[in-house]
Amino acid sequence: MAEWSARANYERRMQQTFAEDVKRAEYEAKISQDRMLMGNATSDERVMQKRRARQAAEMAQEREIEMRIQQAAVAEKKRGLAEKEDQLAQELEKRKNDRLREERVLEKVRAEAPELRELEQKLRAAYMNQERRKQLAEKELLEDQDRERNAIVDLQMEAARIRDMRAEEEKQAQ
Repeated sequence: MAEWSARANYERRMQQTFAEDVKRAEYEAKISQDRMLMGNATSDERVMQKRRARQAAEMAQEREIEMRIQQAAVAEKKRGLAEKEDQLAQELEKRKNDRLREERVLEKVRAEAPELRELEQKLRAAYMNQERRKQLAEKELLEDQDRERNAIVDLQMEAARIRDMRAEEEKQAQ
């Protein structure tokens, strides 16, 4: 009986040792799994931070591009207006000089030949036609300026629309 009791104690200790080993292995497996999950969570956070940083960089780049477009549009508009103003001033000066020269010639001809009154009337009609063409040219110039302003506004609206679309796509992607 003592032999049986010693054997029973031995088997009981072996079962306890085995049970402890199983619990230890389960505990170590749980710790290993927890470490892996924590590593994954840390990795996910790094990915999110990188994504946020990339999105912020993209938005900054878009703002930079939009600002450059606006600056270029303003510069182009100023340059175009300055060129048109110079051209218009030169044209007006040329027309003024031409008109003065023609008036002097007409005065001289009138003084020398009274029978040219009929021609003078035709000349007046020509001046009126010239003035009409001038007014039409000025009207076209104003319309061109309006079209340029509208084109700039359209470009700005298109840039805003694209930016809004990208923001919406990014919201939907998240």
